[in-house]
Amino acid sequence: MGSEGKILVRVSAAENAIPLEGVTVVITRRGSGAVLELLGLRSTNADGQTTPVPVSTPDRELSESPSGEKSWSSVDITADMPGYERVIVENVQVFPGVTTIQDFALIPLEDYPDQWSKTEVFDVTPQEL
Repeated sequence: MGSEGKILVRVSAAENAIPLEGVTVVITRRGSGAVLELLGLRSTNADGQTTPVPVSTPDRELSESPSGEKSWSSVDITADMPGYERVIVENVQVFPGVTTIQDFALIPLEDYPDQWSKTEVFDVTPQEL
């Protein structure tokens, strides 16, 4: 891995109408075995955004010609805030030289009166490059 991309997270509620400030965002990468590497721990600002998190990626040249090798890095992102469902997005792709933007729309737990906590997990399928 010789290049770098970035990941920026935006979090909102009410179908993206209300940015959520103070959401805890955790960005990790799966290592060998069951080891998780913490890449970033951020809190969203008044606009519902984190500061960008740098992510090491494969060299850019891998994306410029068909080689069969993966030309991106995969990260998992968790967004968590009291009173809202927790959302996890797995296998978010980060490309060299690019800032990837991952949007989250959190649902208030009051929409689930029979549950005191709820977690939703989404898995991003790899792109056909």
